Amino acid sequence: MTQNEKEILSNLNETIRSLISGEASEITMNTSLSEQGVDLVLLDLVNNTNTLTLKYNQANDFINALSNGDLTIAPPARNNLISSFKQLHANLQHLTWQTQQIAKGDYNQKVSFMGDFSLAFNTMTQSLKKKKKLDEQLLLYAKELELSNSTKDKLFSIISHDLKGPFNVVLGFADLLFNQYDELNDESRRKFTLAIKESAETSYVLLEKLFTWSRAQRNAIKAIPQKIDLNAIAEGKLNLLKGTAINKNITIVNRIEPETFAFADEEMVNTVMLNLLSNALKFTRRNGAISIENSRKDGFVQISVTDNGVGIPSESLGNLFKIKTAFTTVGTSNEKGTGLGLIICKEFILNNSGDLWVESEQDKGSKFIFTLPSA
Repeated sequence: MTQNEKEILSNLNETIRSLISGEASEITMNTSLSEQGVDLVLLDLVNNTNTLTLKYNQANDFINALSNGDLTIAPPARNNLISSFKQLHANLQHLTWQTQQIAKGDYNQKVSFMGDFSLAFNTMTQSLKKKKKLDEQLLLYAKELELSNSTKDKLFSIISHDLKGPFNVVLGFADLLFNQYDELNDESRRKFTLAIKESAETSYVLLEKLFTWSRAQRNAIKAIPQKIDLNAIAEGKLNLLKGTAINKNITIVNRIEPETFAFADEEMVNTVMLNLLSNALKFTRRNGAISIENSRKDGFVQISVTDNGVGIPSESLGNLFKIKTAFTTVGTSNEKGTGLGLIICKEFILNNSGDLWVESEQDKGSKFIFTLPSA
């Protein structure tokens, strides 16, 4: 055996000892197949040991990174030393992705990885899912409670203010009539009686609205859809309001086409039409104009009530249909309201599979639009 071969064997022995002890090693020998005096089998052993050492070092780097939680290093190709770790690497990458999805709120992820670990992880995920549902329910209950409190406050406000005023007028003039009846002339008696009548009518209308709204809240009013003639309904409401329109010299034009039919509850639509036209008259100045028009789109009839009245401030548009912040103001002839009418209208239209909204510009007028299924 030559001295060169002895050195090669010594290096090989050292390298194999390092590999057995688990230490990374590198072989740097200048021996090649072209060298003279070196057995070819020995040179082949050197090359195989070099390859084994390279694969060992690659596997060692990969496993160290994996043990430190670094999943960015890809498994070395064609390296059987880490075969069992490749699946672990893939499982950990998938588990990382699932954890990220769970962190985003996707609690439908199911982990199938490492037995007891999977069971514990999936139990945690199900607990988070239940907690999310409970949180959503609590949020819903909180909103319902807030709405309930707002509703209660609004009703107390209406009862204490809007009902108290008319009754004070009734009681005041009734007291005058009773105590000073003989001293009053016929004109004064008629004046006081008219004031009592108007206040009583105002109170009655308000109580009717409160009753209707409370029934709607309790789902005591059920929509009974049928084929209805919207042109006929509009004409009927215009006849009821003709006196008010004449007193304010307001022109109302019904442009709803004959035989414009919708499929909806007739009483509810009557209430909506009356409220919208009454509001238009209330907030249109003397000598103003109101129009009612229709159009059709995507299986729905659209009705619009347009006036050239005082309009609605942009900051108040979002509060028109909310009981908590219902917007109300006096009309152009000091007519009073509670804001309940529009809220009732919105609920009635929604109950008939339609929608109601408003377009308005202050000092230029308003357009209230509602839709109903076409018949």
